[in-house]
Amino acid sequence: MAKSIRKQLADQLEPLLPGVKIVPASRNLDTLTQPVLQLSLRELSRLKDAPIGAHRAEFIVTIITPITTPQRAEDDLDSLVADLIYGIDQIDGIGWETATKVTYSERHLAYDVVVFAAATKN
Repeated sequence: MAKSIRKQLADQLEPLLPGVKIVPASRNLDTLTQPVLQLSLRELSRLKDAPIGAHRAEFIVTIITPITTPQRAEDDLDSLVADLIYGIDQIDGIGWETATKVTYSERHLAYDVVVFAAATKN
């Protein structure tokens, strides 16, 4: 069985962020003890001018800092999101569009990054 696009994306992002826990699906995370990267498949669309079977997979990749002290959390999150987006820029076949600051679970700072990848059935 071929790897899912979600698994492929998780495998590509993991080396970009050592020490960050990869959570490949949307779920509630109760206690954060380390930074977390959570993947949520948002949309599949057909790629224009591509052969049938080629799709664009769009994910919301949420990078979350476990730190709750405001200034320390900002500094940590700035570093995490920079590592993520600059790392994505170096990987062929995936890209990112926007990074929007959000609050996760009402107490943790995070960024929702729109990430896209081409997907085809192997």
